[in-house]
Amino acid sequence: MRFQEFKFVQSNQRLDEGYTAGDLAETAWGAAVAAAFEKYPSAATSADILRIIKGLQGSGGNLDYKNTRNDGLKSELTDTIIFSNIINMKAHIADIQQIETSIKKISAELPGILQDANNQVKSLDLKEIFANGKADVIQVGAQGGADQKGTKVDVSIVHSVEGQQEKTHFGYSLKTDTSGKGIMPVSQAPGVDKGKGGQVQFFKGLGIIGDEKNPLTEPAREAYDELNDKLRKYVEANAKDGKLESVYEKEIRAMRRENGGGEVGQAFTKNVQLAADKINEEIKTDGQEAAFLNNLVSFFEDHINKKEKGIKLLTFDAEGAYTSTVEQFADNVRNFTLSAETKKEAGDMKKLLIHATNTEGEKTLLLEIRLKFSGGRFSGSTYKAAVKRGKDNPSGYELLRYTISVSTGPGYKQIAKIS
Repeated sequence: MRFQEFKFVQSNQRLDEGYTAGDLAETAWGAAVAAAFEKYPSAATSADILRIIKGLQGSGGNLDYKNTRNDGLKSELTDTIIFSNIINMKAHIADIQQIETSIKKISAELPGILQDANNQVKSLDLKEIFANGKADVIQVGAQGGADQKGTKVDVSIVHSVEGQQEKTHFGYSLKTDTSGKGIMPVSQAPGVDKGKGGQVQFFKGLGIIGDEKNPLTEPAREAYDELNDKLRKYVEANAKDGKLESVYEKEIRAMRRENGGGEVGQAFTKNVQLAADKINEEIKTDGQEAAFLNNLVSFFEDHINKKEKGIKLLTFDAEGAYTSTVEQFADNVRNFTLSAETKKEAGDMKKLLIHATNTEGEKTLLLEIRLKFSGGRFSGSTYKAAVKRGKDNPSGYELLRYTISVSTGPGYKQIAKIS
């Protein structure tokens, strides 16, 4: 069945949460790469992107497009191009079903998507693929909807020859920043240790250890549970028939503000100040600076690449498309002077900022680390989901969450950009 007909299959994930234009851009980039292989040596166009997305077939968010072209050496053989797109979000499914209209959401990204896809394919020696007298398979996979706990690879290309997988493989993670702010969220970490690491483990990943006088602080799980339970009980006591009156919503917002993140926020404020002080101290001596730079590279390998080697971060911003790698960052960062500070803006908690200054004295933001908290409130969608599951006496309370957000700044682009 074609894309207009495929069925959406409910899974255990929250399929309506977190969808962005970047997810649609990922689908478009994968389609553009498939088209560039199809049409080589001619270039793929925006019409090809629409054609291939419309041609996706499958069900349950596992979609495929397949086409063939004759081998240039033995015309009786055909080479196969397959584009696989794994999707687990309703909004993404809806955009693909209405791609003629939804493509406008990424109109700013499309020129960069096409330019990069065509350049990637042209960079290969395609005579070894399309004119080798073998029936080859080119697989392009956009898998942003798959479980990415073990990898940050969003788009990959695998070249197979007669069933044997060969070396051609591109690992990409796609991001969009057409707003032009230059702040790119790359990963998240838990702000409370619920058994999988918390703030202490996070900052140790940046090489911040602390000492007896100034140790890193881990907020007590019990304090989080206490605040979450307080907010939950308030919602349960005042929500009626799937609604919470505005007077109670104002009160619960006031309760969250009053706590200011509670013990979790207090610990984070202390930890980011400790981190800033340690970083500024370490960069004063060559040996300690070298150690910190190594830790910083490892930190990016973890949070951008998920320890996967050779990942390219493909970013679409207001200036077009560019590619960066942690390896390029590691090669260039020693040409910059780093510094750290903490900053608190109105209505926000203190955050850690690491800056990079080039040889001309120009200072740009390299890394931003901040604590976000969400939930701890009444949610109509949470209520409806609980009713649908048949839960007794659903209140609509949304779990309180603390998340450490890691974002790169314009300085990372300046240091890590390769094309």
